[in-house]
Amino acid sequence: MHTERSDKSVLYLYGIVREADAVAMGAMHAMGLEVAGTAGDVYPVVEGGVGALVSALPAQRKIMPLRKNLEAQNRVLRELTKARGGVLPLRFGHLVPGERDVRRMLVERRADILGALAQLDGKTEMGLVVSWEVDNVFAYFAERHEELRARREAVFADGREPSRNELVDLGHAFAGILADERARLTQQVTEALAGHVAEIEEDTPRAEKVVMNLALLVERSRRDELEARVQEIAGGFSDELLFKYTGPFAPFHFVGIDIDDVSPADEEVAS
Repeated sequence: MHTERSDKSVLYLYGIVREADAVAMGAMHAMGLEVAGTAGDVYPVVEGGVGALVSALPAQRKIMPLRKNLEAQNRVLRELTKARGGVLPLRFGHLVPGERDVRRMLVERRADILGALAQLDGKTEMGLVVSWEVDNVFAYFAERHEELRARREAVFADGREPSRNELVDLGHAFAGILADERARLTQQVTEALAGHVAEIEEDTPRAEKVVMNLALLVERSRRDELEARVQEIAGGFSDELLFKYTGPFAPFHFVGIDIDDVSPADEEVAS
């Protein structure tokens, strides 16, 4: 049994699954976001063959993306990735006033939800990040690109202080080479992964040393095969490239509909 919610609480939404999976996941006690220092009970709200996993929170102040809150959401989503029929995860901080609002959303979006779940049935998301394992990426490229090396030597010739425009031009030249190399390597890796994954999504690298950041949608039954393929691909590249393969994750990159448009709670929430 889940804890009864009061008139001064709202519901936090974690993800949406098929009804059978929602019932199976209904025993996730003490896994949700904390209330008064105790992890909340996560329970299903089911309507029309689909269900949302929720927990109750007090409705006084705004919920913050604190580490403990993010960890609680990730803990629930990790459990939901076990759902046989897939899961549609919701972004952090998604609140609705009550069960009636959840049921209304499930009814109104039922066809879209079932269609999106069908695309994720039996699949999970894995991550692949490839990075240059070098001390200085600019120096690494300058050693391998004669044009960039010549530009650097000209800018810093005779130990003089380069102008701002010269530094900007050098930076642009480096950025162009970096982008071209990222694109070349990413194409090689994604082509090598073809046939082993259902879909691939690219995230923009956020650090200079990152070559590519890929989200991979894979059949659960083929995860071991994909891991072996990643290791094989990594072995074909130079030692300067580090392959980091992680997961499984909730399939945020592959949710084919916007399920974050549920009516917001009338009041903001505290954590």
